[in-house]
Amino acid sequence: MSTQQNPIGTMFELQRSAIENSQRLVHQSLDAQTRGAELAVETIERSDTVREQGEDVTKAAVNAYFDALATAVPGDAEGVEGLRETVLEQFDVVGEVNEDAWEAGKEFAQRNAEAVEEFSEEYASMVDDAFDAFLQTHEQAESSTRQAADVVQQGTRTATEIAVESAEQAADAVEESAE
Repeated sequence: MSTQQNPIGTMFELQRSAIENSQRLVHQSLDAQTRGAELAVETIERSDTVREQGEDVTKAAVNAYFDALATAVPGDAEGVEGLRETVLEQFDVVGEVNEDAWEAGKEFAQRNAEAVEEFSEEYASMVDDAFDAFLQTHEQAESSTRQAADVVQQGTRTATEIAVESAEQAADAVEESAE
């Protein structure tokens, strides 16, 4: 087999490089999908923290309102306190419903992220196997093509040598007959 670089070798090297780049792009795409699912979980967790802080600020504002109301209406402190308790109980109920909804959302996002990661790992493994098999076949095709090119090149050399030898013999024969 010829060891010098030739157009056939260059062609196969370019193909191999393109195939390997495609494999890297598939992995990068899978990594991006996995990271996207992880970011969704992180975003939900951060949003839940903001929601909890918002509830705390709102409760504090409601308590401040009822404190101001109790000061403004000193004779009806019992009514104001009853109203405060009712409103705060409603906040607690809404808070529990919100907490359950956010927890369900976080659990769903986490399961989704885990499923995406598992799928990506399995798919990446299948892609790697397919690319490896393709590259192995590609190498075999390159080897066969190089061998065929070497045979053709050797055949061309042999045919050229025969043609030169025949031409020399013909020239010698013409020269001899001319004498």
